[in-house]
Amino acid sequence: MRAALTTIVTAVLLVFPGVFAASAAPSAQPRDAQREVQTEVRPATDDDAGSDAEADTEADPDANREGDDQAETTITLSAVAESASMTESGDHTFLVEVANLGDDPLPAGSVQVRILTDPVTKLDEITGDTVTTEPAGLAVATIETPIIAAGERFASKATPASSSFALNAESAAGVYQTQVSWTEAAENSPSDGQPTESITRTQPGTPFVWNASSIEARLNLATIVPLVYPETDTPPVTPAEVDLALGDHRSIERLLDAAETAGSLVAVDPRVVGYVRSLGASASPATRELVDRITSQSLATAALGYADADPVATALLMPDGALEPTGLSFLARHFTELTEQAESDSAHKSHDHSIASLTDGSMPPVLEELVTWDTAIDGFAWPSAASLSTKAIEALVAQGLTNIVVNGEDAAGAARGTLGGATLYRSEAALEETARAFLAAESDIDSAEAAALLASVTAVLGSSAQEGKAAEALLAVDRGTAAGGESLEALFTEMSRLPWVSMTPVENLTPGTVTLTGEADVQKALDQMAEAVRSEERVVEYSRVLAEPQLLVDYQRDRLASTLAVRGPLSGSEPAQDALENRIGVHLAGNERLQQGVRIVDTEHTRLLGSTSNLPIQLRNTLPFDARVAGTVSTGSAALIVQKPKLEPTVIPAESTINHLVPVKSRASSGQVDLKVQLRDTTKGEDIASTTFEVTLSGQTETIALTTLGVIVVALFVGGLWRSITRKRSTPSDEPLEPAAATASAEPAEPAEPQADAER
Repeated sequence: MRAALTTIVTAVLLVFPGVFAASAAPSAQPRDAQREVQTEVRPATDDDAGSDAEADTEADPDANREGDDQAETTITLSAVAESASMTESGDHTFLVEVANLGDDPLPAGSVQVRILTDPVTKLDEITGDTVTTEPAGLAVATIETPIIAAGERFASKATPASSSFALNAESAAGVYQTQVSWTEAAENSPSDGQPTESITRTQPGTPFVWNASSIEARLNLATIVPLVYPETDTPPVTPAEVDLALGDHRSIERLLDAAETAGSLVAVDPRVVGYVRSLGASASPATRELVDRITSQSLATAALGYADADPVATALLMPDGALEPTGLSFLARHFTELTEQAESDSAHKSHDHSIASLTDGSMPPVLEELVTWDTAIDGFAWPSAASLSTKAIEALVAQGLTNIVVNGEDAAGAARGTLGGATLYRSEAALEETARAFLAAESDIDSAEAAALLASVTAVLGSSAQEGKAAEALLAVDRGTAAGGESLEALFTEMSRLPWVSMTPVENLTPGTVTLTGEADVQKALDQMAEAVRSEERVVEYSRVLAEPQLLVDYQRDRLASTLAVRGPLSGSEPAQDALENRIGVHLAGNERLQQGVRIVDTEHTRLLGSTSNLPIQLRNTLPFDARVAGTVSTGSAALIVQKPKLEPTVIPAESTINHLVPVKSRASSGQVDLKVQLRDTTKGEDIASTTFEVTLSGQTETIALTTLGVIVVALFVGGLWRSITRKRSTPSDEPLEPAAATASAEPAEPAEPQADAER
């Protein structure tokens, strides 16, 4: 018995060792688990900079510890000065955030904020992605952090005392980098009482400007802003669709306001102007005002490629090196002349250019007048990132595109320079990243980081100014982050507040030297785009089914240009390549739908009763334009005669289905016959759709039998109804007697006299 008990106890210890260890180990729950998180910050000194703060909570030393590698990938830290510019007498508050991106809770610990005491002199010192593994600089604050659940963030503020701050009045004015570290709270091992090994994560924080009024930096900053027609699944074909896409004109107006105030160059998608002009008075007054302003003298503008098609891709792909629109007939068909009444709707405008000057007759202007305007800079191109090479620049110059905007990572050197016969405008990569962060900021700490980074980057750029001459830089705001006019206005406002920044027009940039950082290989992207270009011919050929074939020709070219639009890098990025492949796939699928736009609706079974009848045939048009078709109806049997075998030219309205009645005559009492319907276009007379129906013939005998059967059924129904009515009338109308009364009435009545004797 004792041996059996010993065996059982041993087995339990081997299988469940943690049960007894947990009873002896300290509790894994924090002592003050329900207490509100303490965000009061104690000043930190150099003496305790390398030591960990005493933890307010305790965690299981064996739980959620998977080594330094996991900490590197699951913890992100942020530390940013609440004010982008600090002084000795000003506020020194820091915003601190610890994000747990892992799947397990993050143990309690502490965050320490440090300041590197040497001013930043190069952009790499604040924009690099290098993770510092060793603490450096002077500690200014330490914040204790609680256990942070998976996917949660801990945020707090730290306000170091002025006496313990790392910088003072004697510190040089300039940009200073911060460093932030998180360290797990130290705990004693239950086995030997020694502190356990803790996880530490150290990374750069956000830089800030110290003593901005004394900083020796001057920066002339030029900006380029894109204005692209909003992305839609298909081109607009009605005035309402254009008004809807440009309906948020207030946001666009604010974008233009910000650009005009900053002296920015606005790169405009010609569709914005062309769509509205092609409608004339059919466009809303608001959109007409918008176009008037874009084409006015008060705004510096340049025309992007049509639909913002990538100029490098089109220069290398298209036979003539350009992807120009073939027309805007799909909108111009709604054109109405701008009358005096329509002009008076916009009489309060102060712009010089007017749509009325383009619509002298009842016909819309020619294509060139729709998509071009006199105030735009000539020969402008803004290709995708990672797309430029010597060959690409030569192709652009051959097309007359000699003013080229270059992504900051694709070139080095001055903000403006000449290369290969073209003038290159090089956007600063650090400013691009800062602008993206600023426009995408959602939380308070995101906004503070973006503002501090903007001030720091511009200050470092401005520190390269030479005596008597300011430094220069260009920011080309990428398409993805320039959609919100309100955010862009805030960005430019923040720039104008910096005392060392002066906004300047692009043409005022001093010519210098610009070189490409590499030769981009865009062949893979070109191969994908080439498939979309080749497929255009098939859709154009199918346009013969339309009453006005040019509508589909122009519509398809618009679709193709939108598919080749600038959306991301053309090389070097797998996600961008996948996105391009998906975009091409969607375009090709749309081509297939267009090439099946007109068809005959199949029916499972058709029965012909009697010797003559009209057979309905459904013709469907899924195209956005009216189709015009003809055809023939034939049968392979003499049992059925098609009285009108020729289908006269018929118009099928856009996105609708019509019924076409075919008169036929049966020469057989019963049987099955195949009826073949063929549709042809009215332009070339070529087949576009063909379907065979199975028709069941029912002769006179079957018709009479079915009619007789119907008569019998009706007669039976009427007879049954009459019988029911007559039976109801023969039933007494008195209510039925109660059971007791019915029994009494059934018994014989007693004589009256004996009853009278009894009463006496």
